[in-house]
Amino acid sequence: MKLRFEIEEKLLEGAMRIAPILGIEEGEGITLSAVESDKNGVVLKDGKAVIYYTRPSVFFRELCVLAENAHKGDFEIFEDTHFETLAVMIDASRCAVPALESLYKILDRLALMGYSMAMLYTEDTVKLEGRPFFGYMRGGYTADDLRALDDYANGYGIEVIPCIECYGHMEKYLTWGEAGDIKDTEKVLLAREDKTFEFLEQLIATTSGCFRSKRIHIGMDEAWGMGRGKFMDRHGYVEPFEIFSEFMERLIGITNKYGLKPMMWSDMYFRNGSSTHQYYDENIEIPERVASRIPKEVQLVFWHYGEKHQCDNY
Repeated sequence: MKLRFEIEEKLLEGAMRIAPILGIEEGEGITLSAVESDKNGVVLKDGKAVIYYTRPSVFFRELCVLAENAHKGDFEIFEDTHFETLAVMIDASRCAVPALESLYKILDRLALMGYSMAMLYTEDTVKLEGRPFFGYMRGGYTADDLRALDDYANGYGIEVIPCIECYGHMEKYLTWGEAGDIKDTEKVLLAREDKTFEFLEQLIATTSGCFRSKRIHIGMDEAWGMGRGKFMDRHGYVEPFEIFSEFMERLIGITNKYGLKPMMWSDMYFRNGSSTHQYYDENIEIPERVASRIPKEVQLVFWHYGEKHQCDNY
């Protein structure tokens, strides 16, 4: 199918990228224009096509609809958008770390489906200056890589949100001697340690500074065994929820400093409302002592693996 594009520059870049996927060539054929509107859809009549879109990311979805239906002749299709945000999380930390070109290909396909958000999950796969063993031999992304990814996604109207870990899930880094000063247990960072929060500020500043979005996901899930390693040697036994709450206060101080809007997994708070420390407990009631310590700045995100999990040592 040949299209003669009469659309804004902000849409043209992305349209030309995904045109080969859709079998679209630029040339004399259907004339395509676009109108920002309160509805989403595409109308083809007498060789002229108009795409109506509520936000840029939807335009590319409707371009896909046009490519799919243009061979039928004149048509009119409008679609209801039931969600304000259509998002996916890309795991760029477990097993093989996706190369930048692979992420571009994923974004191309997300654009065709009208996605407006992509969350990039990295544990230790972002390179940090002065910390050669953070992500050692793991194929981590440089700041230039992340900026390029954000630029590419922005061409589709897709917001990329960095997703990092700031307490647990640090086993890949904590295995190295370089991280000895900030290690509590094999997987958990050392609370009440200034060097820990210096590391976290570097991680947050480096990662968030590569993206247009002011949102950041700070993880904080499954921080099992907190306070039971080096922390206990230094401070004795402290109730895990107290350790967690103190940690969150300092962490939110960092995100506030950089004007960020943090999100976090909700499991460590939910488990405090369960008599058996379960996450998927239908009878959970979050006690006031817990609810009152959840920072007002943070947005809780619920995850679900489709089965119940229980941890007896939290």
